[in-house]
Amino acid sequence: MIRLFQEIKKIEPRLLPFGILSAVLEGGYIILSLTLIRSALAMFSPGTEGNRIYYVSILGISSLIVKMLQIYCKKIFDGQCFPALLGFEKKVAQASMEAEYEQTLDQDFLALASSAQTSVCGSGIGVHLVMTSFLAVLTSLAGCISSGIVLGEGSIVAPLYCMALVLLSSVISLKGKEKEMSFQTELDDQGRKEMHWHLLLSDFAYGKDIRLYRAVRWVIGKFRVVQREGEELVHQINRKTIRYAIARVIVDVIRDGGLLVFLIWNVWQGRIDVSFFVTLLISIRSFSSHGMQLLEHVMNIQSQQTYIDSYFRYTENVDMDANIPTRQPVNGDICISHVTFGYPGAEKAILRDLNLKINKGEKIALVGLNGAGKSTLVNLLCRFFTPQKGTITVDNVDITDYSKQDYAKLISCVFQDSTLFAFSVEENITMNSSSEKTDRNQITKILEQVGLSKKISDQTDYGKVSISKRFNDQGIGLSGGELCKLAIARALYKEAPILIMDEPTAALDPPAEKQIYEMIETLGKNKTIIFISHRMASTQFCDKVVFLENGTIVEEGSHEELMRKKGKYADLFHVQAKYYNSGEEWTE
Repeated sequence: MIRLFQEIKKIEPRLLPFGILSAVLEGGYIILSLTLIRSALAMFSPGTEGNRIYYVSILGISSLIVKMLQIYCKKIFDGQCFPALLGFEKKVAQASMEAEYEQTLDQDFLALASSAQTSVCGSGIGVHLVMTSFLAVLTSLAGCISSGIVLGEGSIVAPLYCMALVLLSSVISLKGKEKEMSFQTELDDQGRKEMHWHLLLSDFAYGKDIRLYRAVRWVIGKFRVVQREGEELVHQINRKTIRYAIARVIVDVIRDGGLLVFLIWNVWQGRIDVSFFVTLLISIRSFSSHGMQLLEHVMNIQSQQTYIDSYFRYTENVDMDANIPTRQPVNGDICISHVTFGYPGAEKAILRDLNLKINKGEKIALVGLNGAGKSTLVNLLCRFFTPQKGTITVDNVDITDYSKQDYAKLISCVFQDSTLFAFSVEENITMNSSSEKTDRNQITKILEQVGLSKKISDQTDYGKVSISKRFNDQGIGLSGGELCKLAIARALYKEAPILIMDEPTAALDPPAEKQIYEMIETLGKNKTIIFISHRMASTQFCDKVVFLENGTIVEEGSHEELMRKKGKYADLFHVQAKYYNSGEEWTE
C-alpha cells in the first residue's frame, strides 16, 4: 500500500496533505466540542463564575472555525480524488495500448487486465476505495485520540475497557469479512456476467436483431436468470455471515451497557458531576464509533490489496525498445522464412513452415478461402503476433530488431474492421489531434483521390466536421463504402512504403470491390502493396499471386501463370468470375 500512496503523490500531490490536515482538524474539533459541552452544562451549576459565558463563547467560535476549516480541507481532498482516479485510469489505458497485441490471446493476461481496470474504474472499489478509506482511517484515528483524551480525564479504565471490546468487535467483523471475501471470485464472475448483460441490453447495436426476431422477452428472461443467480449468491453469503453480525451486536451492547453502568455508578458516588457525565457519555460513543470505523476502514484497505497488486503488475510493461538503436530500412525487401504460428489452445498451427519473398515495390495478392491463414500472416507482418518458429525480416534484419516506433513507420494497413472514431474528418485521417502537424492540402488531395471530395468538400473545415452524429448533430453520415474509402485515405496520408489491404472491402459487392482495388493500385504506384482477400478482385493487376490453403502456400505466380497452370487458383477464379461480370455477390 505504501507504493500506492507514492503513486497517488505523483499523480495528485495535494490529495494526501489535505487528507492529513482534514483528519487533524477533525480531532481538534472533537476535543473543542466536547469541552464546549462540558463547559456549557457547567454554567448551570451553583457558584458558576460570571465570565464562564465568555469562555463558552470562545470555545463555540473556535469549534465553528475549526469545523469550517476541516470541511474546506475535506472538500479539497474529495475534489482531488476524481482527477487522481483519472490519472490511474490513464495509466491503465496506456498500459492497454502498449501491451503486446498477442497478449490479448492469453486468458491470464485478460483476467489481469480486467482486474486492473476494475481497480481504477469502479466507485467504491480498488483505488477509489483506498483513497476514501485513507481519509476515513485518519479521521477515525484522530477521533479515537481526541475522545480518548477526554475519557482519560475521568478514568483510565473506561478507554481501556472500551478499546478492548472495540477490538473484540472488530475481530468478529474481520472474521465475517474473511468469510465474505471467500466468495469474492464468485462475486467477480457474477459481476462480469451482469455487466455483460447490462451492456448488451443498453447497446443499440443489438436492437435491430432483438426487435426483428421479437426476442425481447427471451433476452430479458436470460438476464433474469443471471440476476437470480446473483440474488441466490447474496443470500448464500448472508446466511454464512449472519452469526458474525449477531455476535458483534452482542459485544457492542455489552460495551455500551457496561460503560453506562460504570458512569452512572460514578455519578451516584459523587466522583463526577452531571456535566462531566454527559461529556464522558458522548466521548464513549465517539470513541467506540471512531474505533470501529478505524478498524473497518483499515480492513477495507487491506481487502483491496489484490486489485492494487493487479494495477501495478498490469502497468509495469517493460519498454522493450529501450536498447534498440534507431534504424531505417533501405530497400524494404520482406522475407518470410519457415514461419510457423498457432493460436493458444488450437489443435494445429494456422501457418506451417511458410516461406515468401516480397521485393520492394511489388504488388502481391494473398488469396485463399476463409481460414487459410491470410489475416494471421498480416498480424505477423504488423508485429501484432510473434512467429513461434522462423523469422520475418526487412532488408535482412529481423523485424523484432527494429524499434516498434521505427517499424510502425514502414506499414499502413486497412483492415476489414478498421476503426473509425467519432472524431473529426481530420483526426480520423491524420490520427493526430495536433493541427500544427496537419497538411490540409494533402487531406484535400487524398479525399479527391479516394472519391470522397463530393461528400466532404475541400471548403470543409476538416478539423470541425465529425464523421458521426453520436456527439455532434452536424456530423456527416458515411455509407459502408465511404467509410472504407476514409480508412484508405488514412493509410495513404501516412505515406508508409508498405501498404496492406486486409479484406477491407469484404462488405462490398464485387464490382465496387474491384473499383476500390484498382484505385489502390493507381495511388500506390511506388509502394509495396499486399492485398488479402478470399475473392479475386485484386489479382489481375498484381505482380504475384500467392494462394494459401491450410496455412501453406500451394500455388505462387502471376495471374496469367496460375491460370495456365489450371490448379486450385484457376478453379476458384472461374467459380467467381461470372459474378464479377454480372455484379452478383459471391459467397462460399
